[in-house]
Amino acid sequence: MPQEHPTDRRGHMMRVAVLADIGQPVYHVGDEAIGHAAREQLRARGVRPVMLTRDVRHTRAYFGPTDAAATLAFAHTPAERERQLEAIERYLDGDEHALGADDAARGFVATIRSVDTVVVAGGGNLNSQYGWLMYERLAAVAVARRLGKPVVVTGQTLGPQMTAHDREQVTCTLASCALISLRERHSVALGRELWPGSTRLVAGMDDAAGWRVGKPLRPAAGCPARVVATFAPGTGALPPAKAIPLLAGLLDEFAARTDADIALLPHMAHPGRADGDLAFHAALAEASGSGRLRAYPLPTAAEAADAVTGADLVITTRYHPAVFAATRGVPVFALAADHYADVRIDGALGHHGLAGWAVALDALATGEASDALSALWDDRDRVRDHLATHHDRLLGDHGRRWDDLVLALRGEQVGPQPWCPAPDLAPPDAVASARAAHLADQRARFEALQAWLEHEREASLAPGESVQGKPRARLG
Repeated sequence: MPQEHPTDRRGHMMRVAVLADIGQPVYHVGDEAIGHAAREQLRARGVRPVMLTRDVRHTRAYFGPTDAAATLAFAHTPAERERQLEAIERYLDGDEHALGADDAARGFVATIRSVDTVVVAGGGNLNSQYGWLMYERLAAVAVARRLGKPVVVTGQTLGPQMTAHDREQVTCTLASCALISLRERHSVALGRELWPGSTRLVAGMDDAAGWRVGKPLRPAAGCPARVVATFAPGTGALPPAKAIPLLAGLLDEFAARTDADIALLPHMAHPGRADGDLAFHAALAEASGSGRLRAYPLPTAAEAADAVTGADLVITTRYHPAVFAATRGVPVFALAADHYADVRIDGALGHHGLAGWAVALDALATGEASDALSALWDDRDRVRDHLATHHDRLLGDHGRRWDDLVLALRGEQVGPQPWCPAPDLAPPDAVASARAAHLADQRARFEALQAWLEHEREASLAPGESVQGKPRARLG
């Protein structure tokens, strides 16, 4: 890790605005973990982060003493958020009347003006399905570009869901970035389409991949198997009323076979309210007949990351439990509710040579999920050995990618090394067949959602209105 460059070229410690999806009313373990990890990686390299957040008090409560400032919320309606971005760009071009006197965008611009550089930290935010998060990031990059501030993007998923208009906005706006690190092979392939030939587009892991990670620990000998499970309320094509008893049955059957205690560890809920993962886990525990499922309260990001250390297995429909587990040498049984989940989860596992090990949640209804889980459990020692073998090299490469990102922020020429995932480990036949059986259905639903998002944007435009996209730009 290069410590010889603790300052920028002007000789002072750089202040870097870090845009992560933190401070939301609903606490999201994965998003908060990304914020924590990005802050720690930057601090370790002599950089002073300023965390951009929806709630400064919330972030300081969870992060401790830290520089923080308000980020900018965007509308959920497509045309409205496009108008917001256009108004900010007109304001930056000198039109003082483009923004109202009390428009929060003025404060956002002032915050970016006060720092030296900007980091758009990771997540699945460059996606039209969550377009308000996409435009928040486009605004940060656009403001920084107009003010002459270097920008890097770290650990992002690109797409897979993007309307034609959003695709053009992303292509143009992110072309000004000094470096863009994407966290799965699907995103890198899409990035190559948007910015062909770019040397500033690189692959890497999720920002939180190396956070709070030590050497992989073997499960404690002579104790009941310890399984950590996390499930989101979204169940894809299976209605929750059908998915909950099927999932409870899968876990009960697994507990009976393995003598496992299964800890239901939520990752997303409103603090103080029994909603989100908490409500879904409570329903699972109620549907279970084994007495081996125990629902836990909402943890902090650090508690959730640490909880999987030394576990025998992680079972999840969420992304970050898979990230936390694989980097700690713990086998993962991942169930993907839809194509977007599969792109991210399979991408995360792919860094560890486990691409093709995620199974569609739809497989609960056919018995294939049960067969796949049993096969993975029987194969767990092979998986654990494989993860341990490649652990140090992957995390070392992850740290070097952060070195590249900080050098790019300092305006230095970066020749990043190609990203090398661990060698592929073939999944058991039951896992491979359960996965293959449902990929076409997931893809069909993805295409239907894509058409709906295009329709939603058109319907949000006023009669006769056309919010224009930007001319195509090239990432160097």
